[in-house]
Amino acid sequence: MASVTTLPDGKRRVQFISPGGARKTVHLGKVEKRYADAVCTRVESILGAQIRGEPRPGHLAWLGRSTTGCTRSSRPWGSPRAASAGRWASG
Repeated sequence: MASVTTLPDGKRRVQFISPGGARKTVHLGKVEKRYADAVCTRVESILGAQIRGEPRPGHLAWLGRSTTGCTRSSRPWGSPRAASAGRWASG
């Protein structure tokens, strides 16, 4: 089960417990509630498939593929600081 949390500054995040038992957070920033709810639904779909040992739903199959080439060629969401901290592959 995943849940949407709204912070005092208006930013939203989705929190869930991974199959390994660790609490995980997806920070969405300032987005509409319905967008955050849609992300929450997708997270629950992925988690449900993992727990049941099923393959990911068809529209999410790309998550299982290696994206190394993709992240090395472009990081529109990353920053040079994050890259230097080792969060994304440097390209």
